[in-house]
Amino acid sequence: MWTVPARLVALVATSVALLVVGVADGRTVERTNHHSVKALLRDRLHKDGTHKLHKKGDYAVSVEVKGGKIASFHVKHPSRGEIAVQKYKTSRKMASLDENPKDVVPAAEVPCTQYIGFAFTDDTGETEYYWIECDLVIDPSGAIEYVPVVA
Repeated sequence: MWTVPARLVALVATSVALLVVGVADGRTVERTNHHSVKALLRDRLHKDGTHKLHKKGDYAVSVEVKGGKIASFHVKHPSRGEIAVQKYKTSRKMASLDENPKDVVPAAEVPCTQYIGFAFTDDTGETEYYWIECDLVIDPSGAIEYVPVVA
């Protein structure tokens, strides 16, 4: 039977082992989810107005569309209000269009070489990224370079 100190030692050893695996070679494991704004919007991209994209727990994600482009991106929490969103850019295709398989476009046919992403971190520590081609965003300025954390 386990004694209290032995349980404590086992818990500490397990925690250290998980930390070592997660921070191997100075890299940390980032818990992320990547979404395609275009796939989530579908035909609503051509309708001006505010459109709900996604709900993650208590967080409601929406975009404002003007002239077929994303004018603004919003994340709201019922008790905290508007949540800060970080804007990223990358030349890599980060989100698959698998959320709506009929919308899949071969990578060679995608005209934009830059993608804009909007991200927030929820209460569980997961970061949600929403990606769209740069030419579908009214103001892509202010985006920082996205550097994925690799395990």
